[in-house]
Amino acid sequence: MKSDESTPEKNGDSEEKTDVEEAENIDKLTKELERIRGNRVLTLLFSYDENLGDSTIGIVYNRLRANFKDTENLDVVLNSSGGDIDAAYGLALILRKYCTQKLTFIIPRWAKSAATLLACSGDEIVMGITSELGPLDPQIYLPDPITGATEVFSPLSIKSTLDILKDLEKDDQDQLCQLITEKINPYTLGEFLRSLDTAKEYQKKLLATRMFKNEKNGEEISTQIAEKMGSGYTHHGYFIGEDEAKNIGLKITKVSDEEWDIIWKIQETFDKSEGTKIKKELPEKESSKQNPVPKKKKD
Repeated sequence: MKSDESTPEKNGDSEEKTDVEEAENIDKLTKELERIRGNRVLTLLFSYDENLGDSTIGIVYNRLRANFKDTENLDVVLNSSGGDIDAAYGLALILRKYCTQKLTFIIPRWAKSAATLLACSGDEIVMGITSELGPLDPQIYLPDPITGATEVFSPLSIKSTLDILKDLEKDDQDQLCQLITEKINPYTLGEFLRSLDTAKEYQKKLLATRMFKNEKNGEEISTQIAEKMGSGYTHHGYFIGEDEAKNIGLKITKVSDEEWDIIWKIQETFDKSEGTKIKKELPEKESSKQNPVPKKKKD
């Protein structure tokens, strides 16, 4: 996770020098955004191969203690493919403690799954044409008992499969049930579905106690949004843009062109570094292609 407060020391290594320059550039842009908006700015920029997890809580907490005491209005620039839903909820509670007035999440590119939960924990979300949220269902990784390869399961896909079972003949039901239980332990299957309920409960609590706290029917609005974002989409990677986010009831705001230009430069600076690192990790033949685009990592 990239930090705008801590910069590694320079040395002769070109890769470290690039990291230093990137951190310095992001720090300059962050300070410029603070000047224009009049709020403190915290950047939470996760690499494409990095998940939001338990260790994130300690890292962010230390940054808040060192640099964000007595903060009134806090802008959080967030870029993340997601991660652990429990860690996201815990991080949301900590960020609230360090912001006495308005907490705004700014999404230049994406905040998916658990990061969507985090983005919904503030008073408002700043989105633009490139911004993307996603459904809440957590991804579960399990080794295939035959091949040993890791497979990704989503409560949404499992729930859809169980719904299909209801419409099948008994013999077909038995066959499909056998295939499912060969892949997933029945106890684990129950855990999957409960994890989706947990995500929805977390979001309902966060929305009702911040974004819709002063709304007359805040509890009802929060419940409807949590249900929609937990179970109302067809698959985990569903693109929830600014218009869709508004339509389901979230408080989405836009900023001035000047502010968005700086926000997008922060994202571009981060993406440039990520693209360079991914290119270095590719085979020589593959890395010779122009403009390598990192694939989305679905948590």
